[in-house]
Amino acid sequence: MRTTVAVMSTLVLSWALSAPVAIAAEGASQAPEGNSKSPLLEASGRAGRLTASLETRISAEQVSAIPVDASGASFEAGALLRSRIRPGLVWSTERTIAPFFAKVELEADLHEGTFYDEPTLFGPGYPGTDDAEMSVRKAALTLSVGGLLNVTGGYLTSHWGLGLMANDGAHGWKPGSANFTHEVGGDRVLRAMVSTSPIPGMGLMAAAAYDVVQHDDAMLEGDEASQWVGALVYGMGKPNTAGVYVVSRYQESAAGAETEVVAIDAMGMGELPLGNMKLHLAAEVATVFGGTKLGPNAVYPEHDIFSVGAVVKAGLQLERWGVWLDTAYASGDQNADDGQVNAFKADPNFQQGLLLHRYIMAAQTARAPHTASNPDLVGVPADDLDRIPTRGAFTNTVSVFPRIWWRPVPTLELYGGALIALSPASVSDPLESRLAGGVPTNALGGDPGSYLGAELDAGVRWNMNLEGLHLGAAFEAALFLPGDAFVDPAGNAPDPVSGARFTLTGRL
Repeated sequence: MRTTVAVMSTLVLSWALSAPVAIAAEGASQAPEGNSKSPLLEASGRAGRLTASLETRISAEQVSAIPVDASGASFEAGALLRSRIRPGLVWSTERTIAPFFAKVELEADLHEGTFYDEPTLFGPGYPGTDDAEMSVRKAALTLSVGGLLNVTGGYLTSHWGLGLMANDGAHGWKPGSANFTHEVGGDRVLRAMVSTSPIPGMGLMAAAAYDVVQHDDAMLEGDEASQWVGALVYGMGKPNTAGVYVVSRYQESAAGAETEVVAIDAMGMGELPLGNMKLHLAAEVATVFGGTKLGPNAVYPEHDIFSVGAVVKAGLQLERWGVWLDTAYASGDQNADDGQVNAFKADPNFQQGLLLHRYIMAAQTARAPHTASNPDLVGVPADDLDRIPTRGAFTNTVSVFPRIWWRPVPTLELYGGALIALSPASVSDPLESRLAGGVPTNALGGDPGSYLGAELDAGVRWNMNLEGLHLGAAFEAALFLPGDAFVDPAGNAPDPVSGARFTLTGRL
């Protein structure tokens, strides 16, 4: 039965590997949630154009107790306080050295992290226990020849499509999105890239890159990863755009276990005027396949990987109100004892609601390495248990998330919706499944059904622009009603989980 635990570790890591393996040309696409930035400083002259920006954010979160194992233990994070300070600088030559062009981008997180009351449980993967960090996000130079061919090198963030797999952590809430998102960090790479400029009229562009990955959710301490990337985009810079990329990634753990995957990700987004209304449509579909030597066992020293994730967004916008419908899918893995790894894990900055994935599933899977390594029950712990926590990612889920927003005055927006979620594969815990003889059993020791539950989300947000200064404040609250996927051995679902978040933002 140790095989169950080991292979479960492997499939959870493959969820992580499926998240940020794809990188495309910077700015190749913008999700509907994309933030706009007002410049702190903007100046043009003979030396070119200089633009500076500064983004700050501070938020406080509170979530009720979350049951995490069959012994009755609960995770209580206490009050979480998150902060971010993100300055940026862009210098470009504009036309001063035509037909050549040069651009330098600099951006950093001077502080990105969490302060909290001492939680009842602590360890990697628990909600809000990520360490504060200072990191370079961008330090890159782009050279262009005749407006046709571009060469880019340096530190860059990575984003593609709706952020399902590659997400730079900079595509959060904007007016009319009705989103409940709180992006943290972002994928960062050391990149060498060659790309074409968009062909006029068509917006067709191509890019090829080699990346040494610096940070993403697939990497744990001591891991090393690199990847080759190819991307093709049609409609670059236009309201309607589509694209595809292919990524080949090699990753090695600190212990020397190798993982090789290929990801194919297609996206499309556009808008259609309908009288005094506007229809928004966007979709992204990703497939990951390959193999890994992580979590080996006597029967399967290596495992094949095949997983699928998808999201479709549709929105109808009027002048003062609108509606959105999101549907998303991430494959699961029903059998942890075979040689296949089928569970897909989206980037943690791809978020659906406030509680289900960011808190409840994150807390229960973060508890799993502790229970699965109990020497009184399992003897020698399986390898790679630190890969089990989902760390808040959207995974093993089929969801429908209708939302509505209303703007009674230009500076105030109210929004809300109901997230309905199912699990394609049974929600299973390594230890409890082992004790049940290999039958999928959830973290509370129950026989899981396929209904994860319903989450009710509501928010109110105030925004104002004053001569280039953007100020914002938001209050969001949620109530999660657990479904039969989380029942205990008696078949009873846990009590509802509630949470709230208050956020202050500023941009120059």
